[in-house]
Amino acid sequence: MPLAPVIRLVKGAYDEPADIAYAKKADTDGAYLELASTMLDGARAGKCTPIFGTHDLALIARIVDRAQQSGVGKDKYQIHMLYGIRDAAQRRLVAEGHVVKTLVSYGAAWYRWYMRRLAERPANVLFVVKSMFG
Repeated sequence: MPLAPVIRLVKGAYDEPADIAYAKKADTDGAYLELASTMLDGARAGKCTPIFGTHDLALIARIVDRAQQSGVGKDKYQIHMLYGIRDAAQRRLVAEGHVVKTLVSYGAAWYRWYMRRLAERPANVLFVVKSMFG
């Protein structure tokens, strides 16, 4: 029986060395969109279920547009975001018929997990504050 995996592609905001990660946002976005397009082709053929983990609303819009152009239904992929970040956008996407799931960190390590995300890239603090207060 052929595999039809669920594949989660995540765009994170981490401060990685330039020799192992894209240094420019445009390069990261381009690579993400290229991979997302390949995954959408797979979804159209029934070979995989793509999950797109990002809070980048412009990138999500481009993925949604690609899905529509390719004839991939909204039920054939998912969008994942963190709880408390871009809540209004999450609700809007759901109202438009998209499958949106929210990640909630829990358990004994939840605080360390969030603090590590913030420490890895201090700009994440500003991102969270803007998301909470507009």
